[in-house]
Amino acid sequence: MIMRIRVTFLLCLLPILFMEAQTVVQPKIMVIPYTKEGEDIRTILENDENKRIALTKIKEAFDERGISTIDFLAKLKAIESGNVFSMENKADIKSQIIDMSGANIYVEADIVCNQNASASSDKPETRVKIVITVYDSATGASLSNKVGESGTFYTNDIAKLAMKAISSCADDFLQVMQMKFSDISENGRSLMLQIGFDESSMFTMESEVGSQGLLLQDKIELWV
Repeated sequence: MIMRIRVTFLLCLLPILFMEAQTVVQPKIMVIPYTKEGEDIRTILENDENKRIALTKIKEAFDERGISTIDFLAKLKAIESGNVFSMENKADIKSQIIDMSGANIYVEADIVCNQNASASSDKPETRVKIVITVYDSATGASLSNKVGESGTFYTNDIAKLAMKAISSCADDFLQVMQMKFSDISENGRSLMLQIGFDESSMFTMESEVGSQGLLLQDKIELWV
């Protein structure tokens, strides 16, 4: 049995973006769908065309601006075809794909549709809202978030309204995210360090170590 303790440090020498021959290297990004706890991400995508379209359009917004993206759907299929997931670990597929994808950043997208019957039209009054949030894959820290809305139309074409909602906020969203990238490039990226102890270990984080009698947790922080 392993006890794990999480310690967070700011490592200023390990930014996501770095300068190489005066060229800014962009991080790898993956766009994923928002899911509630316990929901099967594969079933949601297979049954909801609008979510698939929303993911594709957000990915295209990055691609059009020269930002490297990882195709979430392709990654999901590749991992499943390789039988990576066992029956015991299928509950948190999204987290596993993020870990295995090599993405530095992931964008979580949620689509909310409101429809009301209309007395003046045979089509419902429809409004679509897209909520998109960027997270650092290593720490889960939020880097940017925006809400885009389509406006209200008498239609059943939810996919088209989803595209309008994304277009309404894409530029602002990407601008804020780029500012976050620049900040990380200048000031560094927070990383998560996991330290494990065997259950029979004589040490804990509060153990005194070294000639100075420092606590192990303080010794590790000084080392980092």
